[in-house]
This record gives sequence, structure tokens and C-alpha cells, in this order.
Amino acid sequence: MLGFEEIVKYNLLYVDKYIFGKSWFYSENKVPYSMLRYIINGRGLFKINGEEIHLKVGDIVYISEGSLIECSSESEDFTFISIRFKSSVFFEGADFLTTYYGMDRLIESDDELQEYFVNIYKASKINSATRMLKMHGYLEILVAKLIEKSTSKNNVNDYNKIRSNLSTKDIQKKIINDNLNEDYRISMVIDYILTHSEKKYNSKDLSKMSGLCETSFRKLFKKQTGKSPNEWIRDLRIMTAARLLLSTDDNINEIAYKVGFDDVNYFIRVFKKKLGNTPKKFREIAAKYSI
Repeated sequence: MLGFEEIVKYNLLYVDKYIFGKSWFYSENKVPYSMLRYIINGRGLFKINGEEIHLKVGDIVYISEGSLIECSSESEDFTFISIRFKSSVFFEGADFLTTYYGMDRLIESDDELQEYFVNIYKASKINSATRMLKMHGYLEILVAKLIEKSTSKNNVNDYNKIRSNLSTKDIQKKIINDNLNEDYRISMVIDYILTHSEKKYNSKDLSKMSGLCETSFRKLFKKQTGKSPNEWIRDLRIMTAARLLLSTDDNINEIAYKVGFDDVNYFIRVFKKKLGNTPKKFREIAAKYSI
């Protein structure tokens, strides 16, 4: 019979480096995936499920799937690597990495942990058939190292008791239930948008693509992503623009058009509201903290 470790899988969704100005603020939202964030520069404040955490250089914060999170910068050039991933196991009202493994929410980095974050980030930027294999491999090792580093791992008796109360059958049932929460029709639409992010979209056209009525589509989309279709697409375009600013020499006008903005001035306003800096300032700051 398979043990828990053979059943649980971690799927890497996205990794990138973010740089925010002091005015950056992310209002409270429920995250539909888990995140690991490694602070490279500056200071920030994360509010996770009501708990305020002041972050500094070298801190690693773990944000479990389903958490309510609010973020803000407490300095200029607040910079971090963010890894988004999903576990095949999701406990309603709890978290598998915390409950089963004893993962701490806040962990102090060391040279080895920093290296894995940097390796995942670098692997995400290469154009290679082995890119995803490298990223997934680094993620598995990083999670293992973070568990080992967590101070709560010393509570051996508590976690042995938890393990003894969780059967493989229970875990398998939770995996099945979690997979059912992802509607394939919404996933299909998301996959299409991800590969055609420059196109113009509205809820009516997207709902037709999914085969759902517009009301049901909007409801299911928000349930799966935590955002309305328009919010999700806007954020995708801004994040795509941020990646292009970091990875290309394209001018700001070209990038705005590439990601689907016809009005460059509007693009600059939305970008600054989302990331705390204008695209020009964002690129200048990124050059100072390139990895």
C-alpha cells in the first residue's frame, strides 16, 4: 500500500520575481493556491488569516491554499521571489504541509534555501525541454528542506499522532474531492486565455466558450480563481508586462500593445496601481536587483 508521501503531489503553477514601491498595497483576497515567498530586498507587511507578519531580507513566508492574504510594502524596492503551487491534498479548514509535516509559516533563510529559490527562478527563464522537470524537482527539494528547517518539527509525538489518525484511504478521498473543485470548463477557458493573453475578452464570449450561461460562468470562475474574469485577465496582463520588462529590451509602448492595452497611458496607470511603480521605474529597480 502506498504511503502518504507517494500519494501527495505538488504541482508548480508559476514563479517570478516581483519588485514593489512603497505605495504598493494588495487588498485582502482568498488565494486559490499555495505560495512560498523569499524576500530579496526591503521590508513588507503580510496579513495572513488576520495574523500580521513583518518581513525583512532573508525571510521565507509560506502561504497555504485558501488563506486570506493582504500585502503591503514598508520600503522602496520591496523585492521577493514568489512560487505558486498546488498540492493534490487540501484539508478543509487546515493545511496538509502544516498539519502533517509541521511546516512553519515564517522561516529564516540560509544559503542552501536561497540557492533553491534562485535555481527555480532561473529555470523558469530558460527555453529548454527540461525546464519544467528542473522546476518541479527543485520545488520538491525546497519543500523538503523547509520542512526540515521548521522549528515545529521538534513536536514529533504530536505529528506521529496526526499521522496515525490519517489513513491512506482518507487522503485518497481528499485528493478526489479536491480535484472535483476544479471545473474543467473554467480550466479550459483559463488555458486559452493564458496562451492568447493579448486578445480582447468579455464575460459573454468566455461563457460561450465554456458552454455555461454568463452568470454561472462568472460564479464558477471566481470560485476557482478568487477573482472575477475581468480582474483575473487584467492582473494576468500586468504580470505578463512585468515579465517582459524584466526579460526583454522592448519599449513600454510595445509591451503595452503586446499584452492587450491600446491606451499606453491607461496601461501605465493600471501598472502603477497594481505594482506600486510605473513600468519605467519598475525596470530601473529590477536592473539593480537582478539575479
